[in-house]
Amino acid sequence: MSSNNELLPASTRVSYIQPQYLSDDRQMQQYQQMRQQPRKTDPFQSLPSVDVKNNSVQQRTIMMIVADTLVGLVVCGVPLAVISSLYVQTKNNSNGTTNTASNTSTSSLPSQCSSYTINAESTRNTGYTTCCYCDNSLATGWYRFISPAGTQLATSPLSQGYCGTSYPGWFNGSFPTTVGGLTTGTVCVNYGGNLCYSTFSVTSILVTNCGDFYIFYLRAMPSCNSRYCTA
Repeated sequence: MSSNNELLPASTRVSYIQPQYLSDDRQMQQYQQMRQQPRKTDPFQSLPSVDVKNNSVQQRTIMMIVADTLVGLVVCGVPLAVISSLYVQTKNNSNGTTNTASNTSTSSLPSQCSSYTINAESTRNTGYTTCCYCDNSLATGWYRFISPAGTQLATSPLSQGYCGTSYPGWFNGSFPTTVGGLTTGTVCVNYGGNLCYSTFSVTSILVTNCGDFYIFYLRAMPSCNSRYCTA
């Protein structure tokens, strides 16, 4: 005997075979929609790229500032350099006359003003009274006297026993008044009251004016116990 299910059309038959999975069409549609939605980007993952862009912008900004600064320095520096150059040139020109005069004065000095022997013996000074020294072995040449000896030869007669000798010598003549000038005189020796005893005196003593000082061309004294005195 046929069952009632067999008499029904195939399209209306009730199936006793249950599907393996129960599903709802609406649930499937929602699942598919969820799968089709684009994946959201994590905002924290995009921060490095933003930082790189910001750093790049900052670097370009800094480079532009530096470039503008350099241009400003060049634009402002050129006039300053020109002004400084003109100032130095003007200052040099204003001092040119003085320097030239100084150089001319130095070049006009005789050679002995830069080639002489310095003597600083304190016993030559007119205030020294201990005896006895002499210049009978003095080397011939140009001499400049400096302290504590003094700065020049004594120019007035001295009593016996002064400047460390028995018979003091003093310069009898005049000093040159012009720079580079030269004069000649005699060194007189006081001997026994004779203020310029010829036997002990020395003639043709030269004096040169070197501007700030005098130098003297001296020779050895004729005898011992006579000496060039300074003041």
